[in-house]
Amino acid sequence: MERNFDLIHKIQPWPLVEPNFQESDFDLNDVLSKTAGYGFKTLGLLQMMSVVIPVLPIAPMPGLFWSNEKRDLFKQTVIRALKRNDVIVDQSIFEEDWKSFVDFEEELYGFRGSIIEEMVGVEDLKKAVPSMDIERIIKSFMRPKERDEMWERIKDSILIQKHPMLFGETKNLETILATTPKRTIANYLAFHLVGIMSGKEPTDCIKVVTERLPLAALRVYVRNYFDKGNLKDVSDMVNDIKKSYIKLFEESKWLHDETRINAIRKVGAMTHMIGYPEELEEPGSLDKFFESLDLSPSDSYFTAIQKTEKFYMELSIDFVAQLIRIWSYSIVLDANAFYLTMSNLLFVNVALIDDPFFDSTYPKYAKLAGVGAVLGHEMGHGFDPENRKRDENGAMKNWWTPEDSKEYQKRAKCYADEYTNYDDPHYGKNLNGSFAITEIIPDVIGVKSAWKTYKSMDMSGEPGIIGFEDYDLDKLYFQIGALTWCSSRKSKTLAEQQQDNHATPSFRVNGVFSNMKEFGETFNCPVGSPMNPIKKCELF
Repeated sequence: MERNFDLIHKIQPWPLVEPNFQESDFDLNDVLSKTAGYGFKTLGLLQMMSVVIPVLPIAPMPGLFWSNEKRDLFKQTVIRALKRNDVIVDQSIFEEDWKSFVDFEEELYGFRGSIIEEMVGVEDLKKAVPSMDIERIIKSFMRPKERDEMWERIKDSILIQKHPMLFGETKNLETILATTPKRTIANYLAFHLVGIMSGKEPTDCIKVVTERLPLAALRVYVRNYFDKGNLKDVSDMVNDIKKSYIKLFEESKWLHDETRINAIRKVGAMTHMIGYPEELEEPGSLDKFFESLDLSPSDSYFTAIQKTEKFYMELSIDFVAQLIRIWSYSIVLDANAFYLTMSNLLFVNVALIDDPFFDSTYPKYAKLAGVGAVLGHEMGHGFDPENRKRDENGAMKNWWTPEDSKEYQKRAKCYADEYTNYDDPHYGKNLNGSFAITEIIPDVIGVKSAWKTYKSMDMSGEPGIIGFEDYDLDKLYFQIGALTWCSSRKSKTLAEQQQDNHATPSFRVNGVFSNMKEFGETFNCPVGSPMNPIKKCELF
């Protein structure tokens, strides 16, 4: 914590511990710029959101703590930190400054709860909060020699959440800053720094390295362990599934031509990146981006963490500027895939397309039943209840006819109601279909599109699976697909599952398959049985 105090003093004056503090000592833009310069994504009043598409999203920070309990715990953290650093503060001064801090936070906290989707440009923020030099602050995240050039590259890609804390008509951050003593603002920002630095304690080394330097970890893994032949296999699979999506829309009996054409256009325009950009194959391709990361064996843990945080923000700016086409975020190491709604882009992580999930030697039907359904799911997010109103470029645009939109909602409600009434083996009938529908729909479309892809291919020459050589291939396909969601029934509490917008593993298999007539036909399920109900939900 001693180094934390040293860093706070480098960034800003702290009135609480500086008896001779003068209001003239505090410059808001100087403090926020220095905070950004050390790589902190949260700046007390603003926060840089995670960068997963080539834009830099910025949102306000309406308060640090959500409850009096958390605030009281933090108060004890501050008191312990002062004692550890042999800082003696008059108790009455501490209590007075703490009360001002709480009052200021309560004022900011009053802006919480707003659900904001609209984003505006950086020029709008400059007009709304002129006392905050947002250009200077954002430039502080950049490498010093590149700031002017990088600003020109990314300034139009900075998106500000149109939040009432920033853009309120009668009361907003600008009016609050104008009426709040600088002592209070300075203490607030110092307390914020204590809060975000207090958790930086050593943990598992490998985890820290991979989370802090995910692109380096990815490069080492790909170079030494990954079968690159999988990349083309998966790229071909994505293109095949896209064809099945188009076929699905072409065969739909209720879509009007206008909606059908727009849906097909969106599928056709959907791009994909498998594993990582091709340019990263070049030896040394990452080196130029890592030149500014100056780690030394003599660095303390705290110093190393600070350096990597600053480096993370530099790489994020590089990504926004599209100097590098993959984000430096630890999720690139997950066994997963992602659909980026604002780019209409499917990103497939290396870990998902490697053993045991995928291998170039696996039969095609096994690849499609497992990973193929996952890819189909992610592509299905382009047509879920929220993202279906985005066009082929990822822009918000309702391209559905009113009749088709109404029909879609009715069909989606069928799945939502089914999940709400689903008697889950672990959770019973305590689930909320309206909450999970944005993930249920992609499950449904993903499984359907992967199945159509499987049925469109000749599997007669594909190798069998040991022990299942004489087994019916369609049955085996469904059973392999079910393994994707195989998990412990007790992996989550009921409260946790009710807050998860994904359906339960049981429903993702039985709930989805029971609505497919193909499943009932494959296993000869009696009509009216649980896996072949008379009434089935169907989307397209």
